[in-house]
Amino acid sequence: MPKRTNEFQRLVASIQRALAPHGAKVTESVMMKEAGQLVEREIDVLIQSEVGPYKIKIAVEAKDEKRKLCITKFESILAKYFVEGGIKVQKVVVIARAGFTKSVSVRARCLHVDLFTLREAREVDWTDFFPQDAFSSWNIQVENVRLFSKTPNRALVSFSSGGDGELTCSHGTNFGSPRDFARHCFFYSALKTTQGVKLNAINERVQASGKEHVVSITAQLDHPHWITCLNEKCAVDTVVFDVVVRQLTARTVDSLSLSLINGPQIVGVTFIPPVTEISTECLFKAEVICSCCGESHGRFCDWVKRVTFDRRSSKGVKALSELRDSVRNSSTGRSILQMECQLEKLQLHVDGKILSPKCMVVYLEASKELCECVVKQHVLSSYDGDVKTITCINASSGTLEFEMVMPEGMKSKTIDMSIRSKLPESR
Repeated sequence: MPKRTNEFQRLVASIQRALAPHGAKVTESVMMKEAGQLVEREIDVLIQSEVGPYKIKIAVEAKDEKRKLCITKFESILAKYFVEGGIKVQKVVVIARAGFTKSVSVRARCLHVDLFTLREAREVDWTDFFPQDAFSSWNIQVENVRLFSKTPNRALVSFSSGGDGELTCSHGTNFGSPRDFARHCFFYSALKTTQGVKLNAINERVQASGKEHVVSITAQLDHPHWITCLNEKCAVDTVVFDVVVRQLTARTVDSLSLSLINGPQIVGVTFIPPVTEISTECLFKAEVICSCCGESHGRFCDWVKRVTFDRRSSKGVKALSELRDSVRNSSTGRSILQMECQLEKLQLHVDGKILSPKCMVVYLEASKELCECVVKQHVLSSYDGDVKTITCINASSGTLEFEMVMPEGMKSKTIDMSIRSKLPESR
């Protein structure tokens, strides 16, 4: 089946790209094979994100209907995900321009499918659909999973890798193997309850003490579930995860020097002919007016910044590039550049006076600073026990500290960078 797209789908994808968590990959019109099937099915918008070593997928279906989305069309969407051999994602979201019928809303609540109109999709916090940021710093491994039944009161399945059987629920969802069900249950049930708070507290103690800890995390199922294995169908009420929490390990693998360029920044402005009628402080509060049409360009200080740093201006881009090259080759680590701007057809209005300078000279300054960086590798274990190495670069410069996190090392498509001030917070 070929990829298809439409204007509404493109609009929804644009919203996702703007609001999705930092580093998330948003792809429009994705073709995916269902488990064990040869035929590909289309997902309108797929959001993929890595939270630590965990890979999270959210499918977004975009429906541009003139009327509210009816239950028949909604069931056709569910058939891609909530059936045996369906596409495996962690969350399904449906966005419809005209909204949804009451029967669709009831059915969606049962299946934990989120419904949004286009307006609601613009305002929703999409980070809520992903595990919390704290989870990405956990070094945990689920060593064993147990499925329990109250009637009779016994453990039905205990497994550390795959587990035989198939899990379904009263809402019609087919979760696939016990392992697939356990992964879904761990992220979207156990961790979003007090059990997640408990695990976070244990993780903090382990990171402080350095001693690993084994804990059992319990998830109570809120509606009937069954496991079918060897033609026997049994009810499942409780899922217990035996989790090992270990200290994050890091090793220094390299050190390097990083050259940082501060600026450029505006350090002065002069006029030709010189403006002597008013003070510099009043000048920067002046309003810039076009003498031809009377259009206002805002305050002089804001206008100067826009003109100087406008990347659409070839003159401005060239000047900034020259300044950076100059400071790189400077023996003092500092460089100043003059940039001339013609002010034809522009006037400065301030304190009842009208000034008409012909030319403006902007003085730009940039400085260079050498930082020593430490490269470390952190080893994280995922839910399934897979090991992932994340590269971090820490640097310190003047009053600032920098940290760069590269999930895939130098091949990383996305790099997370944080800058913190060393100065104490002012009260």
